Amino acid sequence: MTYGPWWAWFLIAEVVRTLDGRDYERYLTEEILAPCGMDATRVVLTPHEYRAEADRLPLIHITGGGLPPQPTHWYATEAACTRPIPGLNIRGPMSDLALFFTALADGGRGRHGRILLPQTVTALTTRHRVGLVDPFGNADWGLGFRVESRHLGDACTAFSRHASLRTFGHYGLWTSAAFADPDAGLVVALHLNGKTWQEEHQQRMITIGDAVYQDLRLT
Repeated sequence: MTYGPWWAWFLIAEVVRTLDGRDYERYLTEEILAPCGMDATRVVLTPHEYRAEADRLPLIHITGGGLPPQPTHWYATEAACTRPIPGLNIRGPMSDLALFFTALADGGRGRHGRILLPQTVTALTTRHRVGLVDPFGNADWGLGFRVESRHLGDACTAFSRHASLRTFGHYGLWTSAAFADPDAGLVVALHLNGKTWQEEHQQRMITIGDAVYQDLRLT
């Protein structure tokens, strides 16, 4: 399955609690967010934090497929934001997400400490699923990361036509993307507030990715 956030991540959170003793929120904060320097990111907001930040939470507008524009905002409600939903509702700026990918690109070393061993990062970003293309253009995958597959054709280009084949990352909800290209020394994290369909989203992401490489003279 490509997606399983509604059940798989709850199981992973329970495995973390059982093996480590800390709950999902505390473990993620102490072992990932803090070492990466992701100071503005929260696994779950308190009611006070939600009221202070509610106006900054992004709305996603459905814009594609001939449907009338409409906001999608259930995940920005207080009920959703003030309880932990493993794998789904971490809140923070895209600049913080870029710090996470920067740590991965640096072999697991964050600004304030290590989050993974270099060999673990290699295992996560090595191609494990190879040459299997699904209807969403997903081709080669690591362990949780999409790996650039432009060598398999335009439909399988993930991040940019200029990205090296070591590039890894993810994009989701047809609105956002984050990736790291270790060969180019590049990390990109971006979010668009218009949700459209797969083909249009992929094309606009590739267009943006190409422009980044070109503007930075990394082509």
